[in-house]
Amino acid sequence: MLEKIYKKFDKEVFSTFLETNPCSNCYICCTSKYSQKVSELELAYLKDFIIKNHLLEVYYKDFIHFLDLRMKKGNKEPETVCPFYDISLNKCIVYPARPFSCRIFGNFAFSFDSIPASCIYYNKVKVIKEKDLIKIPQMDSLASLVAVWRVLHLFSFKKQKLTVQSR
Repeated sequence: MLEKIYKKFDKEVFSTFLETNPCSNCYICCTSKYSQKVSELELAYLKDFIIKNHLLEVYYKDFIHFLDLRMKKGNKEPETVCPFYDISLNKCIVYPARPFSCRIFGNFAFSFDSIPASCIYYNKVKVIKEKDLIKIPQMDSLASLVAVWRVLHLFSFKKQKLTVQSR
């Protein structure tokens, strides 16, 4: 289901380049300079993608650390590159499974200041307010799926906990 949402978004927004990175050797959006939120569902999807594609699971652990760095305001650590971005190949190794926040970068932003002038999307970015996030193509579908996943995940966790306690 998540894969369908991703594909619909890519088709609506990108239309011409679905499987490759259109940014060539630019990877500014793949650095710790910009904050990023990734849902638990998307993290599970990424982990599954890594396993199915025989990638090292250390990438996943490094990505969790990378997200932590990106979310810290006033981060004093040196800028780091996402562990999924291979600089030598100029590409994201999880590009088909990249999170929604990676997909929207450059296409949507809260201000022009958040997009570097060198970005190919700089003159194309749609500046939106945070309350208008739901207007991003497929965001409503993603939000609904994440909500359902959380409820099911929480229910499953509580059921496991009850089973363990009753033994």
